Amino acid sequence: MKEESGRRSDHILDLYSAVEELHSLSSKEMNKLLRDSDNFTLRLNTGKGSTMQIDMERLAGCLPLHLLAVLVSSNGGEVHLRYLLRGVRLLHSLSELASRHAKLEQILLEEVKITEQILDLVFYMLLVLARFEQEGRIGSLTLQHAALVACSFHLLTAFVSPQWQDLVNVLLAHPKVEIFMDAAFDALLYRHFSRFVYKSYLESVSSRIRNSAKMEVYFLLHYLY
Repeated sequence: MKEESGRRSDHILDLYSAVEELHSLSSKEMNKLLRDSDNFTLRLNTGKGSTMQIDMERLAGCLPLHLLAVLVSSNGGEVHLRYLLRGVRLLHSLSELASRHAKLEQILLEEVKITEQILDLVFYMLLVLARFEQEGRIGSLTLQHAALVACSFHLLTAFVSPQWQDLVNVLLAHPKVEIFMDAAFDALLYRHFSRFVYKSYLESVSSRIRNSAKMEVYFLLHYLY
């Protein structure tokens, strides 16, 4: 990715610029731009009056790890949450485009490292969002918080498996599944309600599986999807 003037910007700044320019585009709009592009590179007029080129293959391969790095280094303020939400929305758009473009499908849906990065991103995102609940810091960030929780969960169906039953097996095989479960429940805005529903749900199932991790994962994904 580079400015039309030929001056190559810093890699992280390029990614920031790409997210800011693309997040508001629908997958349909991006698909049209890709069909008209050369070498899978978009040419866009920026809001600052300049022109930039975005290598979509490079963007797709770098975006999950970039968002994870932003999340780790962020202070949890409104600006960072807004940017993360835009980045996650862009990930969703790219996943929708993957079914129409073999290059994106190979990068986003077939590379194991991308799946692992998505799982890490979702896990850590929920941990950060859970702390907002625990520390009473949501306040005016309620909408951003709720949107990030929902969009983070749906990254799992977009990049890991659209079937929640398959997601259960993937999550249970993950070494940090217990951390995920705690963070997932705590990140929900209506945590106390979800815990109440879960308790009621447990009363209706066999005591043999009542306390199993699998039961919690099944409930959480079924409750969300």
